[in-house]
Amino acid sequence: MTEGLNPRPLSVYYYDLDDIITMQEKVPVQFELPCYRLGFLDPSTSEEHLQQGTKMEVPCWLAFELCTRRRLIASVELPKIFTENFRQIYKADPNVLDLHKLGPYFYNFGLKMLHFQHADSGIVARTILEIFVKRFRQIMDNCQNAAHHNVIKMKEKLDEMEIVLFDNGQRALKDFTEWQIGNVGKLFSSIVISSQRKRKRFDMEE
Repeated sequence: MTEGLNPRPLSVYYYDLDDIITMQEKVPVQFELPCYRLGFLDPSTSEEHLQQGTKMEVPCWLAFELCTRRRLIASVELPKIFTENFRQIYKADPNVLDLHKLGPYFYNFGLKMLHFQHADSGIVARTILEIFVKRFRQIMDNCQNAAHHNVIKMKEKLDEMEIVLFDNGQRALKDFTEWQIGNVGKLFSSIVISSQRKRKRFDMEE
């Protein structure tokens, strides 16, 4: 049974490098209309024109332009990493997945796919959410228990967003540990005392 979602307008953050890189990911499309003098886009043919029914991969940003005009120029198919065969693999144990190998911007790319009209878009959305939820706990456990020499290895299989979560978790643990042993309090006190001394010195000079 297929489950679709109503496509949403595609948000492109022009000053976000991660988003720019994500929009370069390739998406399989099928041209529903002939496109004249665009045969150079298809490396498998020497024809001058793209014929109706031509299948090829194009960057995500171009796929969006082809699919959102008044006349549907091309229809989008799911990238391989979001097809049924891969979704079944994800269900087995999301924690062993090498998301960085599947796509360093796996989650963001998946969200971009929800902007296209596709019968399985609802299933894809739920799959992405389930993968994230199941991996989140392990990421938090790892970032709090990782020895320095294990950090690189632990981050090798993480999506870029997961790497940010991992790093933030480690920083939060470091801040909490320093607070526990009193370093934060001492640092804050020294800053306050230093500020008071400067203020008194300034008043005396006046």
